[in-house]
Amino acid sequence: MTKPNASSLGLTVADLFSGAGGLSAGFRAAGFEPIFALDKDEDSCITYEKNFRVTPQNASIADFTPEELAKKLGAVDVILGGPSCQTFSTQGRRFTWADPEDERTGLWRHMFAVVDKVRPRAFLLENVPGLSHKGLAYEEGGEARGEIADHFRALGYKLRASILLAADYGVPQLRRRLFVVGVLDGLDFDFPDPTHLGGWRRDSLDKWEVERQRRGLLRHLTLNDALGDLPLLLDPKSHADQYLRDPVSGYEKLMRVGYKGALTDHEARELGEAHAALVKHVPVGGTWRDIPPHLLPDRFKGGMRRTDSTNLFGRLDPDRPSYTITTQFNNVTGGCFTHPAEDRALSVREGARLQSFPDSFTFAGTISSRCRQIGNAVPPLLAQHLACAIAGSLTDESKSKRPRKIVSVLAPPPPVPTGQSRSRMVAQKRRGTDPETRFFSALRKQGIVVRRHVKPLDGLRREADGCIKKDKVAIFIDGCFWHGCPEHSRDTKSNTLWWREKIDQNKARDADTDAKLEGAGWTVIRVWEHEDPEVAAKQVAATIEEKRAAATRL
Repeated sequence: MTKPNASSLGLTVADLFSGAGGLSAGFRAAGFEPIFALDKDEDSCITYEKNFRVTPQNASIADFTPEELAKKLGAVDVILGGPSCQTFSTQGRRFTWADPEDERTGLWRHMFAVVDKVRPRAFLLENVPGLSHKGLAYEEGGEARGEIADHFRALGYKLRASILLAADYGVPQLRRRLFVVGVLDGLDFDFPDPTHLGGWRRDSLDKWEVERQRRGLLRHLTLNDALGDLPLLLDPKSHADQYLRDPVSGYEKLMRVGYKGALTDHEARELGEAHAALVKHVPVGGTWRDIPPHLLPDRFKGGMRRTDSTNLFGRLDPDRPSYTITTQFNNVTGGCFTHPAEDRALSVREGARLQSFPDSFTFAGTISSRCRQIGNAVPPLLAQHLACAIAGSLTDESKSKRPRKIVSVLAPPPPVPTGQSRSRMVAQKRRGTDPETRFFSALRKQGIVVRRHVKPLDGLRREADGCIKKDKVAIFIDGCFWHGCPEHSRDTKSNTLWWREKIDQNKARDADTDAKLEGAGWTVIRVWEHEDPEVAAKQVAATIEEKRAAATRL
C-alpha cells in the first residue's frame, strides 16, 4: 500500500501556530501544500520561510480578528494549530493551568473562531497530554479538552482525540502529545496505527519481540539509529560540517534522502566549568543521583522538589530512544540531554534528528533560539502519519478503514503533478516545437547545418536540440515557461508550489548540463523561444563562425 497522494488532489493546509514548521513539514511530505503560516516568533518565521517558500505572518493570532484571518486564508482544506502549552503542562506549573490572567490558556479559542469563519474540511489541534487532565478550568471543574470538544462539535465537526507516543511512529523519542482531529460531518477519520513497538528495555526483549512479530511492527528506534553518522564535536566550541560516515540505519538514510550538502547546525552549547565537572560523574543512563553528593548544588541536598525532573543531568543511552526533546535540550540541567559519549549537551542537529527534522531542514537564530524552535515542534514524521490519515478522510481513500503505510521521506519529496499538471506535461511537445522549427530553418539560411536531437557527450543522457560535434557546439531552444525565462516566467494561479519547484529543477538541470558540456570543451548556446528566430539565428551563426576562425588560427 502507498500513502494518499494529497498533492494530486490539490489539498492545502494553513498553520496558525507554525513555529519552525514541524506540522507543516509532515503535511508537505504527505503531499499537502502549505499556503499560510502564522507565528509571533521572528526566528521561527525566518526558519519557516527558508524551508517552505511561504512568508509567515509574524504576529500572534490574537492580533487579528477572525474575519481578518479568514480573509487572509481564503479557502483551505485543513487548519493546523498547536497553541502555547505552558499553562497545560505538568512541568512545573500544575497549579496554574487555569490562570485567567495568562492569555495562553485561551489561544485555542482564537483558533476555534478562525475555524468557525473558514470552515475547513478538517482541523488538527496539538497540545500536551495535560490538556485532558482533570482539574482544569471548565465550568468550575471540568477538563479543558471537554470545553474544546463542545465548541468544535457545535460547529458540526466530528472529533477524535488521542495521546500518541512519537516512538510508535518511527521517531526515536519517547514524546507523548495529545492530538484532536475534527472532520466535517459526512467524513470519517481514524488515527493511524502504530508502526513501531518497544524492545529496547533489556529486561524484556523476548516479550517485545513476540509482540512485534504478532503485530507485524518494527522496534522503537534508538539514539544509535538516529545519530550514528554524526561526528563527535570533541570541542564544544567547534562546528562540524562533515558526516562521520555514510548512512547505515534506515533512519539515517531517511534523514539524508535527497540531501547532498554539508552537515549544518551541528554545534552545541559550551558547558560552564561547574556543570562540566558534574556530568563527568554521570554514566550512560545515569542522572544527578550518580554525582557525588558533596558536588551537587545545594537544592539537591535536601531531596528533589516536586517540580524537579528526576533525570536532571542525565546522560542519554545510545541503545534507547531519547526522552522528550524540550526547548532546553541544549542544557544538561534541563533534563536528560547529556551526549552519550561526550561531556556536553546535544547539538542543534542532534536535537533536530531526534525530532525527525531532515538534514535538509535548516534553522535561523542563535543556538538557544534554534533549540527552542525544535523543542516546540511536532515531530514531522509523526505529523506525516497524521496527514496521511487525514488525506484518506478527505478523499475516496476514506473508504478503506486502514491507514495508509508511510513510504515517503520527510525531505521535500519530488513534486508529483496534479491531474491538470500531468495533462499539461503530456500534451507539451518535447521535439519539433514551432519555435525550434523556425529557428533551425533560419539557421540553415545562414549556412549552418546542425544535427537535431542528439547527445553531445557519451555518458550524458541529455540531448541538445541542435548539435555540431566537429565544432563542439550545442544549441538549446528553451521554453519560457519550462525553463524560467526572466522576462516571461510567472507563477501559475493553481498548484503554484509544485510548478515553482518543477521549474527550479529544470533550471538546475540546465545549469548542470552547461557545466558538464563546457567542462568538456563545448560551447553551449541557449535561445529563448520568445526571441525572433531570424535575429537569433544570425547571432548564433556569427558565434559559430568566430569559433571556427579561432580554431583555424590555432
